[in-house]
Amino acid sequence: MIVDILQVTACVALIVAAMYWKFTRSDEQGVHKFLFPFILAASVLGIALVAPYAIEVFVDYYSGSLYQVEAMAFRFNGPYWWVYYSGLILPMLPIFGVLPQIGSRPIIVAIIAVLAMVPVVFVQVMSFFY
Repeated sequence: MIVDILQVTACVALIVAAMYWKFTRSDEQGVHKFLFPFILAASVLGIALVAPYAIEVFVDYYSGSLYQVEAMAFRFNGPYWWVYYSGLILPMLPIFGVLPQIGSRPIIVAIIAVLAMVPVVFVQVMSFFY
């Protein structure tokens, strides 16, 4: 839960920094250099969010437990497969901001940060109701 809060905080800081640059600066020089620490923080925290999923997949298949293998297959192929895949893919999107072609466009970086927050916010809101 702490990593979730930190990842959302890093993404919000990235959105604020991107919008600050977009609306206060008129030049395009140095935007990637300005946004890079925010992008790096969001990327590292995205990796920290996805690492437990990867560990879970490894342990489930390595253990050989029939129940665990079937549960993992159901997560990957069941009716809510898109939720599991979005939890794996979307937090990793800020990594693309490291590329200068993407990281030098503040609007694209802000959109990527919003998309990276979606799974975490979804999980937190659903855990509040259940």
